[in-house]
Amino acid sequence: MEQDDRQINTKHIPKRLVLNLIVEFFIYGGLVTIYFLVVLRYLNEPIKTLFYNNLPVYAIVSLILIVLQGVLLERLTFYILDWIGLKRFE
Repeated sequence: MEQDDRQINTKHIPKRLVLNLIVEFFIYGGLVTIYFLVVLRYLNEPIKTLFYNNLPVYAIVSLILIVLQGVLLERLTFYILDWIGLKRFE
């Protein structure tokens, strides 16, 4: 009896995993799009000016933005998934 219950539960895991993965992709994709538009609108000119006037500082600022983007978007995705009640597989 216990073995039958485990087989039933393991058959539902891949379907749930795929559903969660699809939802996470859409959420993360939306957040990346919003982030891109915000950065494009508000940081376009300062970053362009840095690129032409001070390339080493531009490189450092770009790396910092990349790291912050990853951390921020991962945290936001985690909180949104937690808020809507999706179980995360880690």
